Amino acid sequence: MHLSCDLFVSGTTREPKFRGNFELIDGTFDYFAKAGRNEERQFLLTEGRMVFADSYRNEPHLLIRGEGEIPPEYLVSLKIEGYLDNLAIALTSVPSRSREDILSLIAFGVTRDELELTGGFGGSLGSLSVGREVTDRLTIEVKSDFAPQVAERTVQANYYLTDNILLKGFRSRTATTAPHYQFNLSLRFRVR
Repeated sequence: MHLSCDLFVSGTTREPKFRGNFELIDGTFDYFAKAGRNEERQFLLTEGRMVFADSYRNEPHLLIRGEGEIPPEYLVSLKIEGYLDNLAIALTSVPSRSREDILSLIAFGVTRDELELTGGFGGSLGSLSVGREVTDRLTIEVKSDFAPQVAERTVQANYYLTDNILLKGFRSRTATTAPHYQFNLSLRFRVR
């Protein structure tokens, strides 16, 4: 993924103010492989923009568009747009399928009916989580529920300060609550 950035930061360390944007130049988003296979699925990112335009709100407006082919016959398009506290997620497919079928296609490579025929799933799909390893030390994940009246939206970042010290921060919000911020600093060791 290649990005361009034009960002101006002002204010204090307690209350920074951001203006500017990040623009996607090109890229793909690779996500989990189909169960039992080693193939990765991929969305081609066709448009991506994060704009800090409102200094009073101090929150970016996000727009991400992508599309991916899910063999043998589906082309799935994804659009995520809005402020982080109110992201709208639109999913479409060719041939046309319901939102739950599209989520099932993304997650499992088959429609919900096909999955139920194999005995693999019985519930409803209600959220979408997208994550990316930005560097070998930084990962970012965005999760959103689909029911607008009770939707919880979470943005989480994990950053390894050293090989054993992890700084984790996240912001979550529902349609009826104010944003909740949390930061954790953890020490991790591998026992052999």
